[in-house]
Amino acid sequence: MITKFYFKNLYKQDELMTENYLDERKLARITKFFKHDDPDAIKLNIRIEHFKKHSAYSIEMELRANRNKFIGTEESHSLQKGLDLALDRVVAQVRKKSS
Repeated sequence: MITKFYFKNLYKQDELMTENYLDERKLARITKFFKHDDPDAIKLNIRIEHFKKHSAYSIEMELRANRNKFIGTEESHSLQKGLDLALDRVVAQVRKKSS
């Protein structure tokens, strides 16, 4: 799976924390549904924006695989909580489509 990160108004330490937080263990929740597909055909784009005035984060995960597009969005005051919830939404969509 090809994973790309797009950051807006985020501190460098938060960028590094995000890349380390979404490791292979977390992303394995998605890749287990695409075991038989080409790993390079699965693309995950993660967009994170920090709103300093409200100290909030906007997270959008877009997964493209097998001509399907799955999007999970979340707005949260905690970056890790927002990442987990957005990932949960993408996993729920993939699970629904694969069943």
